Amino acid sequence: MSGMIFTSTGGFVRPPHPNPLPEGEGARLQIYSQIILKSLIFRDLIGVRFVWLLTLLWALSLPAWALEVVDDRGHRLHFDHPPQRVVSLAPHATELIYAIGAGAKLVAVSAYSDYPIAATKLPVVTDAGHVDIEQVLALKADVAVAWGSGNRNADIERLESLGIPVYVSELRSLQDIGRTLTQLGRLLESRAQAQQVRQDFEASLDRLRKNFQSRSPVRVFFQIESRPLMTLGGLHLFGDLLDVCGGINLFADLTMLAPVVGVEDVIQRDPQLILVSDRLTDLASIMKGWRTYGTMTAIKHGRLYGVPADLIVRPTPRIVAGVEKICELVDRARQD
Repeated sequence: MSGMIFTSTGGFVRPPHPNPLPEGEGARLQIYSQIILKSLIFRDLIGVRFVWLLTLLWALSLPAWALEVVDDRGHRLHFDHPPQRVVSLAPHATELIYAIGAGAKLVAVSAYSDYPIAATKLPVVTDAGHVDIEQVLALKADVAVAWGSGNRNADIERLESLGIPVYVSELRSLQDIGRTLTQLGRLLESRAQAQQVRQDFEASLDRLRKNFQSRSPVRVFFQIESRPLMTLGGLHLFGDLLDVCGGINLFADLTMLAPVVGVEDVIQRDPQLILVSDRLTDLASIMKGWRTYGTMTAIKHGRLYGVPADLIVRPTPRIVAGVEKICELVDRARQD
């Protein structure tokens, strides 16, 4: 459906004019002034009173509020009214919506939406990657915010076919976090706070880059699962995070989000720093297991740490705290 637009009322329409009408408050005044100017030009031809009548009728027929946003699929979503009832289909989406001050508009969230605490009090509409379509419909959602790599395409398409617009996010870099904050701020009428959060977020990252990025590189392995052994690959923003600290993702050459690797592969690539997700239930035995491979540089120097996964893998402003922690550990490893 290239070139078509999904609307909040269901169905598709043609893309807007290349010079769209202004959106939000003040749009009518700007439109009125343009119409009035044109009417003055033609008043000698058709009469002042008739022109003013046409002007008034046309202006009253225009929507007072209109917005178009483009999601990370490149899909254009058009809204004639501000979305007031929002469903989050991914933990990072939940957190981003709260971060911009629009949490009050959330009527349901995804499983594992555990930050902030207020999110845990909302209905959950996903389970094991599946969306409860009937529950979303019952909640009369104006829009759903989804994760391209985490939600099933079938669920997204089903929601859209039932008239619920879906904004799909796919954040692959730290820069994408700032961009998404701005987009959600536009979508949920929280532009000022979204812009402030973005500025603070990007300023914090710039400070860390200046302090650590140019220092000697350190090879880093991050374990996110144990059975099978999984890490984060080149498509995940973990590599971007490490770059801030002057670190290098040990498996950046694997072009996928979360590849399965072998212990032998890790040993051969010889990390200088090994990080293990604190979400793994067998964390203690995992750490003990790694310590048996004493030939690796990281083990020789005791550079094996459990780290808070949510602060590293969840693309939200809180990732700054994760970057700070990683930079500290990377800097320790480069001293060896």
